[in-house]
Amino acid sequence: MQTGLIGKTQKWWEKGVQPNMKEVTSVQDLVDSLLNAGDKLVIVDFFSPGCGGCKALYPKV
Repeated sequence: MQTGLIGKTQKWWEKGVQPNMKEVTSVQDLVDSLLNAGDKLVIVDFFSPGCGGCKALYPKV
């Protein structure tokens, strides 16, 4: 799958990212996101780009 940039292939975990989703890259980022959510429901999906099980479940989850 290609993005708008020539030669830049989209990674499997970036497919289908919605505007209300956020990639968290640190513990502090996670804590800040949870605190800023207020009374909204927050769903956290942990994955690893190199994990075979994550890749296998991606189309289903």
